[in-house]
Parts: sequence; structure tokens; C-alpha cells
Amino acid sequence: EPELVLADEEESDEKESKSYTFSQLDALLNDARTAYENGEFEKALDCINKFVENSNTKLDEGYFLRGQILEAVSNVRDIKEALHSYSTVTSSFPQSPLYEKALAREKYIKRLYFNIR
Repeated sequence: EPELVLADEEESDEKESKSYTFSQLDALLNDARTAYENGEFEKALDCINKFVENSNTKLDEGYFLRGQILEAVSNVRDIKEALHSYSTVTSSFPQSPLYEKALAREKYIKRLYFNIR
């Protein structure tokens, strides 16, 4: 019996994994941006997390926006994760147009939150 239960659990996990089309991923990025601009930070974070987990394009934009969402004053605020998102842009996408902005946010967060003496 435990084997059957395990098989059922594996099937349900497979059904939950979703593959997105390019246009669906683009819509997730746009929805995340719109939600962020409207102060809907939980929705924004949900959309951007789905985007960065499933996309292979525009990841610099995705991680930068994720940093902005996590840095905003809200119930999803997570400065350490925001820093990680900005660092991902600067370390993985040095040619990105967002590189300088991400680097500035990274330096600001490190100075303000992590280098306090």
C-alpha cells in the first residue's frame, strides 16, 4: 500500500508542474510589474517567482523586479532575498542594461543593512 500512495503522490506532483509558453512568461513578467506598481506585493512576488523559475529569457529584468518587490515596504519584504536578486543580476548578467541599477541597489543594501558597525 505505501508504494501505491507514493505513486499517487508522484502523479499529483507531475500535474502541478507547469510548462509555460513564451507569451505566458511575458504575461507573468508584465503582471508582476503591474502588481508591483499597484502595491500588490504578494501577487507581484508570486508572478515574478513563477517567471524566474520557468523563463530562460529576460531573467535580468525578472531578478531586478524581484529585488524591487522584496525591497519594498510590505508584508513580503525580505532584504536579504532582495540583495540576492540584485546580486544575481550583477553576477550573471554583466551586459544587462539593468546592471548599474542593480549594482547601486546592491551597494546601498549592503551599506545600509549589512555593514552597520
